[in-house]
Amino acid sequence: MYSRSCPNCSKYISYLGNNDRTHFLRAEKNKSICCSCANSIKAQGTKNPFYGKYHSYKTKKKISIAKSGRNHQFFGKTRGPFSEEWKQNMSDSHIGITQSSKTIQKRVYKSLGFSSYKEYRNSLSKWKQYSLDVRRITRQQPLETLENFDKRGRAGTNGAHQVDHIISVHLGFMKNMPAEKVGNINNLRMLPWEENLRRRFGE
Repeated sequence: MYSRSCPNCSKYISYLGNNDRTHFLRAEKNKSICCSCANSIKAQGTKNPFYGKYHSYKTKKKISIAKSGRNHQFFGKTRGPFSEEWKQNMSDSHIGITQSSKTIQKRVYKSLGFSSYKEYRNSLSKWKQYSLDVRRITRQQPLETLENFDKRGRAGTNGAHQVDHIISVHLGFMKNMPAEKVGNINNLRMLPWEENLRRRFGE
């Protein structure tokens, strides 16, 4: 049998059973209080005017938005324009991204049971092949030179912009346009995420 005193009220606590030593050591380490003290603390919540009540979904959403990003070091700050040095570093990083993409491709087709990427690609629909080509070419473009690129962000973020194809990928496919033309920097622009989604699903 193992025993200890409650750190709150000094009440004598005994540990009996098959796992008594484990429970005793855990309680000792966490400085756990006795059941009486724990129940007393829980009962204090009944005096709170919101005890037993729950926030509505709308209220939870407002709280979430209000707290969003609060712990980030740049919270409340406005990001300035990117320097030429930063833009060059971003451009150079595309080389590494292309190399990493080839490694990922290899893992994908092998995990799906294909012996080569060509075999995996041939199993895809013409639309999927075209879409992949356009996305690959788009990633290789100097996107950092686009106006409002410094506002790039995820959908749902206030003020965020996303890369948009002026001639959409779907339209390019339907008109048999070369993927190199649709994914080229001259066919790219930055749009607010809301407008980008409207264009995508409005086709």
